[in-house]
Amino acid sequence: MFLSGFTFFFYLLIIFSPLKYLLLKTVTGLSDDLIALAEIPLIILMVLPAVTASIAWLRAINIKNGTTLNLASAVFTNFLVLFLSVIIHNAFFDLNGTVLAAISFALSIIAEALFLVVKTVKSS
Repeated sequence: MFLSGFTFFFYLLIIFSPLKYLLLKTVTGLSDDLIALAEIPLIILMVLPAVTASIAWLRAINIKNGTTLNLASAVFTNFLVLFLSVIIHNAFFDLNGTVLAAISFALSIIAEALFLVVKTVKSS
């Protein structure tokens, strides 16, 4: 879980400091207009490195316990939440594509993590 905390704070440091502009302009080569477009999705996606590290840890526990059906169900949950989130947000909210994709992706990854937490606790 150390990796989860480290990635979260590292990402936090980059997003809310001038390092963000250095990274987006110099490393990725984005123009100023695209940097402005990417700012909100970057904030929305801030928690994903930590959640992804947690998912990897939970998957390993499920594999060790032999409960691999939980993994298939978690991936299906991820897909279902992503699919429904895109449809619902597109139908009811006026969001640009980058924000819509960031919200949907974040919700799907968080749903997968929560599913794995519940199933891992129940099977332990």
